[in-house]
Amino acid sequence: MSGTRRADERVRWFPARDHRFLRELRGNNNKDWFDAHRSDYEVFWVAPAKALVVAAGQQLIELAPGIRAEPRVLGSIFRINRDTRFARDASPTRTTSTSGSGRASAAAP
Repeated sequence: MSGTRRADERVRWFPARDHRFLRELRGNNNKDWFDAHRSDYEVFWVAPAKALVVAAGQQLIELAPGIRAEPRVLGSIFRINRDTRFARDASPTRTTSTSGSGRASAAAP
């Protein structure tokens, strides 16, 4: 993850097919389409996101020993489903990537 690597040596976490999935989702943002393409979401989005969280977590732990990177949806990978109860836009899924990390609490394993 060093900034001194050449562009062709960098790992591509999300292949071009992943971006196509998000573009298709943006044009078909409804539950029926997503349910029919759930396996694409798992293969082209969740799996690479998990790998990225693991690799980033290993790097971040050196900078911030208390960092907690959880390679799972509802961990460091935000769920794709949106809470539309109070939203003007009732689209059921996000069409952008989201993730996060946090500090481990004293009670965390």
